[in-house]
Amino acid sequence: MPTQKWRWLAGYHFFREEYLARNNNYITFLDKLDDLQKEFDNREPKPKLEYQIYAWEENFQTEECLTHSNFDRKQIQLVKRGASITKKLKKMGGSHHIGYGSIIGNLLDKIPNRFSTCGELIEQLSNYTPRKGIYRIHREALDAIKFDNERFATATFDTSKPLPIQFIRIYKLVVGLQHMKSESKEHVDYDKLEEIDCDIEYYILTSNKKISYSPRGDTARMIGLWLYDYCKENDCGGPTAITELRRTVFLNKLGIDSKQDREFQRWLVGTHKCIADSEVHALS
Repeated sequence: MPTQKWRWLAGYHFFREEYLARNNNYITFLDKLDDLQKEFDNREPKPKLEYQIYAWEENFQTEECLTHSNFDRKQIQLVKRGASITKKLKKMGGSHHIGYGSIIGNLLDKIPNRFSTCGELIEQLSNYTPRKGIYRIHREALDAIKFDNERFATATFDTSKPLPIQFIRIYKLVVGLQHMKSESKEHVDYDKLEEIDCDIEYYILTSNKKISYSPRGDTARMIGLWLYDYCKENDCGGPTAITELRRTVFLNKLGIDSKQDREFQRWLVGTHKCIADSEVHALS
C-alpha cells in the first residue's frame, strides 16, 4: 500500500480521536463512567479485572461472566450501567484507549528541532504505520462475530455503514482465526488483506465531504489543540493563549514563529468546530 495512504490514515485518526476526547458530550459520558468505576472499586470482594474492562468489553458483560465472577447484585448493576455508557461512547467513535486525550504540550516537547515535523511524531503514535507481517484486528469486527461453536459463526452487518469495509475486516479476522486453529500450510497473504482494508477505508474517508484532512496541516492542528487546551485550563480567551504560546519553544522548533496572531486565532476557531463535531474539518 502506498505510504501516503498510510500516512493520511495515521494523521486522520490521530486528530479525530483528539477532537473526540475534548467533545463536551463525550467528556460527560467519561465522567459518568469514572464515577461508576469509583463506586465499583469501593466494593468487596475486589474484582480480578478492572472495571473498565467489564464496562468496555462485551464478552465480560454477559450474565454468565458476571455470575461466575461472584459479583453481588450492585456490582452487576454497575457493570450494566457502565456498558450502556460505553455503547454510547462507541457510537460516537470512542474506545477505551482514547480517554480524555493527549497532553499536546508533552507531545510537542518530543519534537527535537525545527527541522522535525509533527507528522513524524504522529506516525510514531499511530497504529497505522505499515509493518510487514502485522495487521490490525478491529474492535467492530470482533463485536460483529458470534461463534455458535468451533465450526460455525454468525456475522452481523450494520446496513447504515459502508458494507465493504465491514466485510473485509470480518473476513480478515475469520481467516486469521481459521489459520491459527488449522495445521494447514496454506499461505495466507495477510499483508494483502491489510492493504485492501486500508485502501477501502482511505477511499470511504476521502470521499466524505465533511472530512478535510491533509498531513501538511498537522502543525496547525497541533497548535490549535494546544491553544484550545490552554484556554480551557486557564479560563481565558484566544489572545491570552496566543501570548503564552509565543513564550514557549514550540513555535521556534516548528519554524512558524513568524506567523501573525490572527492565523493562530483562525486555527483555534477551526479547532473549536472540529471538537464540537468530533470530526476533522478544515481549520479555515
